[in-house]
Amino acid sequence: MVLLAHPWLVDCRRRGFTLVELLVVIGIIGVLVALLLPAVQSAREAARRAECINHLRQISVAAHNFHAALKHFPPGYLGPWPPVEAPPVGDQFVGVLPYLLPYLEQNSVHERIEVEMDVAKVAGGWWTDASTWTVAQARLGLFLCPSDNPYANVTGTFVGLHTWWDKGNTKTPPGEVWLTGLYMSLANGGLNIGRSNYVASAGGMGMTENAYWDMFRGPMYNRSVRSLADVVDGTSHTLMFGESLGGLYGNRREYAHSWMGSGSLPTAWGLSDAAYFRFSSQHPGMVCFSYCDGSVRPLATTIDDDALKTMGGMRDGEMPK
Repeated sequence: MVLLAHPWLVDCRRRGFTLVELLVVIGIIGVLVALLLPAVQSAREAARRAECINHLRQISVAAHNFHAALKHFPPGYLGPWPPVEAPPVGDQFVGVLPYLLPYLEQNSVHERIEVEMDVAKVAGGWWTDASTWTVAQARLGLFLCPSDNPYANVTGTFVGLHTWWDKGNTKTPPGEVWLTGLYMSLANGGLNIGRSNYVASAGGMGMTENAYWDMFRGPMYNRSVRSLADVVDGTSHTLMFGESLGGLYGNRREYAHSWMGSGSLPTAWGLSDAAYFRFSSQHPGMVCFSYCDGSVRPLATTIDDDALKTMGGMRDGEMPK
């Protein structure tokens, strides 16, 4: 008798994957992950950039609400006047952001700032007032770009920024103007100060009493009291706020800006790197800016220095190309 086996009875053993097949599958998965990772990272950065733009928009709206209430924009900062080189101590050096706190739902923070904030009055540095020093240590998320970590600085935190004209022409260009950054080392208090990625635009070099550079001054500079009517070049063409890392050299974070004291930066030096005296960001190839009309748009880091200087000026009579 011949027994005929059913086909499924011929071989009931399960056949597994060989080592080579497993390696091939793992390799394919690795390639797919490598292809998808840049897209995922790009999507995450796009989301962070959108949040950063939203922060700048809120800050700009707050500046407009300040303007609606007081008929002028807040000052860029309270530095020495006339704009001589900043002394080691003296003058409030309160920046622009503290003026906007009531319009950003931060009244509880604003009320604890007790240093003099009248542009017509001179007082000691904000860090010398105990209550102001304490509240300046608050970490306010709205002032931070999600693509950056300004608390990673290793040298110090700026408590003030100041542009001035060096009549002896002994300082670094452009022209005869320079910028002084007052900072506290991390060991002497700078570690605890609340940081910011956003500063106002002073235009070319702010107000320095140098005829050439003052032609390119922006809406917020040392003890400025400017209104929308002063933005002759057009509100949609004139910079108001921008991003700044505070001093990133390679992968080393030297300095960071404080929200209490870092008021405004000049636009004279372009966007070529993240030096402390430039606007800069962690967004690849761009820096986000708000304009005097409240809009927010990124600028390429390859922008011509003169073009940026023109965009910073509010009444220089030149339009950006």
